Amino acid sequence: MLNSLNQRSFHPQTRTEKPLELYLFFNPLNESSWELERIIRKVKTKYAPYFKLRYVLHLEACISCDKQEGYRTIFYAIKAAELQGHRLGTEFIQRLFDHLYLAKETITNQQTLLEIASQSGLDMNEFQLDLASTITEKAYLCDRSIAAEMDVTQSPSLVFFNRYHEEEGLKIEGLHSLDIYQHIFRELLQNEPITDINLSIEQCIRLLRFSNCDEIARLLNISEKQVTCELKKLCLQNKVRKTITQQGILWKIN
Repeated sequence: MLNSLNQRSFHPQTRTEKPLELYLFFNPLNESSWELERIIRKVKTKYAPYFKLRYVLHLEACISCDKQEGYRTIFYAIKAAELQGHRLGTEFIQRLFDHLYLAKETITNQQTLLEIASQSGLDMNEFQLDLASTITEKAYLCDRSIAAEMDVTQSPSLVFFNRYHEEEGLKIEGLHSLDIYQHIFRELLQNEPITDINLSIEQCIRLLRFSNCDEIARLLNISEKQVTCELKKLCLQNKVRKTITQQGILWKIN
């Protein structure tokens, strides 16, 4: 569902040099949220220079109180990671997704969260202190306030703002196909001088974090044979590795 938002009411407080700012409202234990996050990674292969993405935790009101209590550990872990900066916070969130999608591991276990935090390059002493502090709770309550202000009621949802045009923001609720999101980007950026990024296969898989040969070939508009050959070279250079998952054979960045 697509809805307009009043630009003056929901204008982001901070701006970047990129024309679009996206707010991704997600529940880390909601599969659709991760599917949307993965679609946004694909969108980055064409539009990465034109938007900044902000993750906002959102728990649907229909979730029972006992389940909300179970979600608290992972929610607070995400906020504790984000306290160490946008880059490290994003890395932590994406590694959570890797564990869920590739390894099918539970991410509500605190030991697993500590391992992911370490792999993400977080300061572990600071991370564990923040986990036990009230700062993370306040950060999560801030996310809830943003969701209420933007009238977000379901996960996942995307909210778009364009810094160069005093137009209404755009809210897209639920999960849709890649084509739908690409169309929205084209519409919102129709007045921008879009240039092709011309990603290499290595750059593409770094944006995706993991993928198969067919998907990379379609995104870059090249042959699957060319992708396979290049990935094998990158594997010999220890830049990627082949992983067998329930989804089939995937190539993952090291």
